[in-house]
Amino acid sequence: MPRPPDEVLAAIRAHRGRFRWLGLLLAVAGVLAILFPFVASIAAKVMIGWFLLIAGAVTLWHAFQARGWGDALLSALIGVLQLAAGVYLAFFPLTGLVGLTILLGALFAAQGVIEGAMALRSRPPIPAGAGWPPRASPPSRWGFC
Repeated sequence: MPRPPDEVLAAIRAHRGRFRWLGLLLAVAGVLAILFPFVASIAAKVMIGWFLLIAGAVTLWHAFQARGWGDALLSALIGVLQLAAGVYLAFFPLTGLVGLTILLGALFAAQGVIEGAMALRSRPPIPAGAGWPPRASPPSRWGFC
């Protein structure tokens, strides 16, 4: 394993007490999360909600910076979905953790479909005579397709 630069080691030594307290605080938080799993689950759910709220806001901001309307609308749709999921998770913390799993699964599935559509819209055209790319792959030449 490579040795960290001397400046990094000096900074760690200079703040050794802070690292010690941070480690102790994280160990206590971990023990409390094990002892009170319901409270830890609710806290994690609210934290994920705030992350989604921030990600949705940034995605919406990015959508308004896009050049084409098609990509901007699809990016805005992803941002709105993230904002909606973030509001549900952050502001309704006692609504159930099974709902969290279903909601996040639906969000990620919808985001994957929308981003796939965006990728298909922005791909370069296939040259004439090139054929369908999977048919030109080595497994098709070996007789597997």
